[in-house]
Amino acid sequence: MVYVILGMHKSGTTLVAETLHKSGIDMVEEADQDQDYQTGNKYERLSCKEINKDILGCTDLESLDTLEDLQVSEISAQQEKQIQQVIQQCNNSYDQWGFKDPRTCITYPVWKQYLPEDHKLIVVYRHPYQVMHHYLRNKRLDDKLVRTYKSVKGWKSYNNLLLNILNTTDQDTFVFNYQDFMNDGSILEALSQFCGLPMANTIQKSNYHNQKTNNSFIKLLDLPHQQKALDIYHDLESFRSLSPNKAL
Repeated sequence: MVYVILGMHKSGTTLVAETLHKSGIDMVEEADQDQDYQTGNKYERLSCKEINKDILGCTDLESLDTLEDLQVSEISAQQEKQIQQVIQQCNNSYDQWGFKDPRTCITYPVWKQYLPEDHKLIVVYRHPYQVMHHYLRNKRLDDKLVRTYKSVKGWKSYNNLLLNILNTTDQDTFVFNYQDFMNDGSILEALSQFCGLPMANTIQKSNYHNQKTNNSFIKLLDLPHQQKALDIYHDLESFRSLSPNKAL
């Protein structure tokens, strides 16, 4: 079985990939145990990540600067060959495997053409203000303005893509809120049922930073937009595989 983790940067995809990897689903060629968890990029299958960056032409760009063109209309013959090779090699090497890279929110329609028909999707999303707080920490005021604008735009772009996938996919899909995953043990149990394996508990609440779900500064910059970040967030909530007792 192949599992594809979908979610924006700083939304919990690394933690989910680590959980699957330590539960027997191969998610990465070699896990970087020494890298700071907060920098991300752990438990990412490098081959898949590099293909995504090549398709999007964003090899040297920061994650929030990869949003100018979110539509992937076609790929080169070489990129197609690389995708097929990675999938074949992993299928030959592992009974169960997967990959995560937030950019797959953009490139998933390409990957879907080559993945096994029965592959499964694991979709994790996070409150927009929690994600944006990460991008704003320890920045000067002038930099905060730019990064807030980029994070508002980025969050809405990535999570609109998630909504598009959820509205059109026929794959077996498990959808959950990162905050629920950190605070509600039943999410891990449900993930175990979805994957058919006991899940290792890799949650470390000390790594759960930027928990605020209210910010007047971010709200102000989001006002001019016709579709607000919170509107998209509430739409995502309707796809949750579980409904915890308390919603944000």
